[in-house]
Amino acid sequence: MDSKTVDLLNECERIAKEKYDGHFTLMRFTTDWKFCFGQPFNYDEIQMMATGKTMEEAIQKGIKEDTNTYLFYQKMK
Repeated sequence: MDSKTVDLLNECERIAKEKYDGHFTLMRFTTDWKFCFGQPFNYDEIQMMATGKTMEEAIQKGIKEDTNTYLFYQKMK
């Protein structure tokens, strides 16, 4: 893992601790990566996670868009 990736993960951890009780989720699938703050609980929430072709892309998108499960709950109501 290069230093940029480590810095990005540290940024995720910092944001998660400040705003989301320390929680973030990173998932690897066959064709892409998914990221969000908080913990998704079902398929629909996983589909709402930030998506990228690389781990870094998914995380950067999630940070930029503040992708978090608390918003997922509101959207699903």
